[in-house]
Formats: sequence, C-alpha cells, structure tokens
Amino acid sequence: EIPDSNVIIDFLTKKFDIGGGGGEALLSAEEKAVAHAVTRMVEEHTTQIGFFYRYGLHMEEFNDAVIPTDWFGSGGEASVRTWFIGKVWTHMMQSAFQRKQKWVPYGRHSHDEKWAFSCDDIQAISDYLGDKKYFFGDAATTIDCTLFAHLAQFLYIPLEFPQKSYMNSNCPTLVAYVGRFKEQYWKDWENITHDK
Repeated sequence: EIPDSNVIIDFLTKKFDIGGGGGEALLSAEEKAVAHAVTRMVEEHTTQIGFFYRYGLHMEEFNDAVIPTDWFGSGGEASVRTWFIGKVWTHMMQSAFQRKQKWVPYGRHSHDEKWAFSCDDIQAISDYLGDKKYFFGDAATTIDCTLFAHLAQFLYIPLEFPQKSYMNSNCPTLVAYVGRFKEQYWKDWENITHDK
C-alpha cells in the first residue's frame, strides 16, 4: 500500500518505465524544480486553505452539493441513514479542521487573510502559465494533472469558494487552462459528475 499520490506517481513511473519519451522526460532540471515547488505550494498551502473553507466552514453545503441523496440506498431508512451520517460527518470534519487551525502556519490569520494567501498562490500559477497551452508549453505533464485536480475543485464544486471568484475575476487564462485540460483529458466529465 502506497499512501501518497506523489509517491504513487513516482512508483508507477518507475515500475512501468513511463516517461522515457514523454513530456516529463523533456523537462529541464529547472522545470522539474519549478514543478516540484508548485506542487508543494498547491498541495500544502493553496488547497489546504480551500479545504478549511470547504470542510471547516461549509461542510454541510459541501455534503449537499456532492453526496447523492440515495448514497446509502433508497427509501425511508436509507434517507435517515444518509441524513445521520451526513450530520455526524459534518460535525467531525468541521471540528477537526477548526482545531487544525491552531497548528498550521496560516491558521491564526483571519479568513480574509487566508483567502488572500491562497489567491496569491493562484495568481502566481496564472502568471507563470501566461498564454501557454500547458504549464511548460504544448505538452501536458504531471504538474498539469496536479493543478487540474486542485483548481477544478475550486471551479466545479458548487460552492462559493473565494478562490473561484478570484480566478473568474482575475485569471481568465487559468480558468481557460482548467477548462481546456478537462476537455482534452476528461471527455466524459459530465457523465461521471452529473449525479453529484
């Protein structure tokens, strides 16, 4: 069992000898360093602040937006079970994320400061991307997958993330980039996401 997506990617790349002629192999040492730093920023800072917004402050709305009403079956008993588990899960997640704020560097800042920190990250990503098709040019690499995975949550989960508002107002090329990646690599997006 491998518990971290970045370790899994590295493991699979080596196990199946992927990347020998693909986009990743064409990256310079400098580009690989940038990709590493941006991955850590988005995973350990940008998205963690988004998680606080989602789980610490808006867990009930998040549940309503993404958990199907028939997740635990249909009928009265299943509806009660879904409602109960949703309430318990909501309370546990909100409590955990609010307690976590004591231990993370950005945790004692105001909500507005937190949103500004993560929007600064988003602006930096957008500035680096510029008008390029993908992060390092014409070919998608792992960093594009990573960025899509995190930025798509802000843009496509039906919550009013401050980061979503910021991207829509200030980073049109980044919004287009996420949309372009979705169209290219997730052609079945609507089919797999339409039922929450």
